[in-house]
Amino acid sequence: MKKINNKGFTLLEVVLVISIIGILITMIVPNFSRSQLSARVATHNVNVNMIKSAAALYLIDHPLEISKNIPMELLKQYLDKDSDLKLDPVLVQELGSNFDKEFKVNINSTGDIEIIPGELIFKENKLVVKGSKEK
Repeated sequence: MKKINNKGFTLLEVVLVISIIGILITMIVPNFSRSQLSARVATHNVNVNMIKSAAALYLIDHPLEISKNIPMELLKQYLDKDSDLKLDPVLVQELGSNFDKEFKVNINSTGDIEIIPGELIFKENKLVVKGSKEK
């Protein structure tokens, strides 16, 4: 009589391993996507600070430009040549707002620089513009 050689896995073992892998994936994917969003927010906030610095330098060179909207084109000479300071479409979608594809720079009569949209934060597990009065 021949010996039957069982060197494979049973159907139960395969289903069990696949279900364990599925459970692990469902725990990892939300954390991964949240990490990606956090990285996008951090990049956005760095861009806002770079634009504020560029606007401050612009004001030093053009002190009579107070109470104006400054186009981004005028600030590019104060920024790194490789800077691509466009709004991230994923963040715009996440904010649920109708922002343009570029930042807007406003300088009020006291010389305060406002970047639209400003820095972003997570508030109650939702992405909002820092300092906004929305609840």
